[in-house]
Amino acid sequence: MEVKLLNVNDCAGMVKYIENKYKQGEMKGFVIGIVCNDGHFETGWGGDINFLEKLGLVSTIDHDIKYSVTND
Repeated sequence: MEVKLLNVNDCAGMVKYIENKYKQGEMKGFVIGIVCNDGHFETGWGGDINFLEKLGLVSTIDHDIKYSVTND
């Protein structure tokens, strides 16, 4: 399975990217984390994904963050 790393500094651009994936029928589900302007976090998921898929997404996100820190 291919894993694609998306780093977009523009929040609106990322939302648009996700919307396009959804409209094209390419998205089964997602896991999301948001840092709000007041500093609090919001997390969630959507779509038809099971526990193992959610866990796999979170693990992949964790790896990508650690990779970007050590390879920048």
